[in-house]
Amino acid sequence: HLYERNTMASPHLLKDLRLLHRVLCSTKAPLDATFKDLFEPIFEKATCKAVNTLTALCREGSENSFDELPSLEPFFSPIADQAGPLGVRVKTEVPAGRLMCLYPGRIFLDDVPLPAGDKLFTNEYEGIHMDGKGWLPMVWRQHPVLADQPASSIWHGNRLAVGNLLNHPSAGQLPNCTPMPFWWPSWHTLGETSPACWARLVPHVVMKDGQVVRTASGEKTGNGCDKLTFPAWPHMGMAFFSIRSLKPGDELLLNYRLSPPFPAWYSPVDDAELEVAVEAELSG
Repeated sequence: HLYERNTMASPHLLKDLRLLHRVLCSTKAPLDATFKDLFEPIFEKATCKAVNTLTALCREGSENSFDELPSLEPFFSPIADQAGPLGVRVKTEVPAGRLMCLYPGRIFLDDVPLPAGDKLFTNEYEGIHMDGKGWLPMVWRQHPVLADQPASSIWHGNRLAVGNLLNHPSAGQLPNCTPMPFWWPSWHTLGETSPACWARLVPHVVMKDGQVVRTASGEKTGNGCDKLTFPAWPHMGMAFFSIRSLKPGDELLLNYRLSPPFPAWYSPVDDAELEVAVEAELSG
């Protein structure tokens, strides 16, 4: 259904896919590449990287830990506004092509009213919307910059699910991250003997008629009873991959791709300039 949905793919999706093809597949995509040509290899690589990252998160701190994970921290970003002053920066050097973070939040399907707010992220590949307002990783709960969070904040168990805090680059800057969906693996795929860790890492709930109808632990039926216990997660996750190398202290920046009329703070990204910058770095 992805190919049917994207037969006439938005130009910005094709631009994102071409950047990711260059970074994740190490080759420039042909100029006449279709959505399917671009999407298939990138989606496979993105899902593979997500499996490795989630497996590493499950084993983090144990003797079986095997993969280096991104080291991120929140901070008061100089390019954010007072209503949402936070950003996310890296603490170590990061090469292009690394899965940096995931987008958390409540999931709304296409056919339901969406909440108002500035933390809505649309997964155009699947046709779902994620509301990350107030979702924060539990591991940051004692961090000084998060000391004054409201009681309504949702503290979840995935320390990399911080994509809702990424800012748009200011004028003169270029983004260094690009979104790409992936299929959520089952807990069996992660090599776990129980679903406990996997369930903590799924930073989502599904909403319907203003109520939570699905969590990682199960899905409710019309009469409110659990239908399944720890079923496979049915929706795509959204990951953000580095498309340029990062130095310690660099802020993760995402192209919001807003439609006009633009708010006063927003500067559109020059896609051609970004493509040249990515190519120059990878070819250098």
